[in-house]
Amino acid sequence: MKQLLLLLGIGILVACSSSSKGKADLGAADVGPDAVTDLGQSNQDSAQPPDLQGPEGQDLPAQGEVVDMTEPKDTLQPKDTQDVSAPPPGHTENVGGVWHRPGKEDPKKNCTSCHGADLASGVKSCYDCHNANDHTKVRGGVKHKDGQSSTCTTCHGPNNSGGLGPACSKCH
Repeated sequence: MKQLLLLLGIGILVACSSSSKGKADLGAADVGPDAVTDLGQSNQDSAQPPDLQGPEGQDLPAQGEVVDMTEPKDTLQPKDTQDVSAPPPGHTENVGGVWHRPGKEDPKKNCTSCHGADLASGVKSCYDCHNANDHTKVRGGVKHKDGQSSTCTTCHGPNNSGGLGPACSKCH
C-alpha cells in the first residue's frame, strides 16, 4: 500500500510539474530550492536527482521506467541468472549437479513440454549437456561411448533399437 501511495504521489508531482495550463505564475523567489520547475529541473545547483528509496530501503524506479507491480521485485530473476541450486518445479532428481524430472530415461515422452519436441528448442536444450562428446572410441568409422551396451539405451532406446540416437542394430 505504501508503494502504491508513493507511486501515486510521484505521478501527481510529475503531472503537476509538467503541465503549464491553469498553473499560477510563480516566480523563482516563490519556490524552495528542492522545487521542480516546468522543465523537470530542480532549483538546486546540482543536476543530480536525490537518491530516493521506498519502503524497506528498495530503490525507486527512475523517471520514465516501466515497473511490473504484479510480483514483488525480489522474486523476479532473468532467465539466465536463475539460481541453479534450486531445481525447476518437478525436477527432483539431481544427476551430476543438474536437476532432472522423474522419467528422464524416456525424454521424448517426459521432457518435451519444456525442452521442445526435438529436445533442443525449449527452455534449455538437453543437448547442452547430452551430446556425443563422450563418444571417443572409434569402431568401424563410427564413434562409440566406452562402456557396456546397457549404457547406450538412454539415448539409443530400449534394446538399442533407436531413440534419440540411431538404432545400434543398423550396424550391429
